[in-house]
Amino acid sequence: MPHRPPGQLRLLRAHVRLFLIRYRLAYWALAAVCALFLGWSVHRQNQRVDDARAAWTHRAPVLVLATDIDAGQPIGRDDVTRAEAPTHVVPEGRLVTVPTAAVARVGLGRGTILAQELIIEPGVGLDADHRGVALPLEETTPPLRPGQRVDLVSTGVVATREASVLRVDDEQTVVAVPLSDVAAVTAAAREGDLTIVLAS
Repeated sequence: MPHRPPGQLRLLRAHVRLFLIRYRLAYWALAAVCALFLGWSVHRQNQRVDDARAAWTHRAPVLVLATDIDAGQPIGRDDVTRAEAPTHVVPEGRLVTVPTAAVARVGLGRGTILAQELIIEPGVGLDADHRGVALPLEETTPPLRPGQRVDLVSTGVVATREASVLRVDDEQTVVAVPLSDVAAVTAAAREGDLTIVLAS
């Protein structure tokens, strides 16, 4: 075995110590990073579990339709039931009371949670003897504006006369229909057999 001079041995020992120190620090640094990442992952998983449990545990009062409602059909207190639902399935704008003279904006199935976006509130122009009915606008529908009077015609027969236009948007209008004519008007609208004409 060749003999190394004392100076070379000291230099070799210094390199070995430096190598061990450098890679020992790297090892412990990597171990610390892995431990931190593992702890963060466990925390995130626990947080997701807690959030999911809270979403099912926390509940909010809602109104649920007790029957199917056609588009344009009035919605009354007898058409809904009070219930509680998990907060994560409760729609934005949920209703806890049925607005006066509310009508369905679209067809709604039984069990639907009632929300503001699903209904139309005709507002002014209604009294206890009238209901707001939403009717689709067809190509043959004349230009309408709130306050106008219209006749609603089905199969050549006037279903209701001089109904007041309450609201108009791009797709439908809401008219005030006497209670005695609401069933006939909504049935004709559901069958697509209703024409809106300006009252003379």
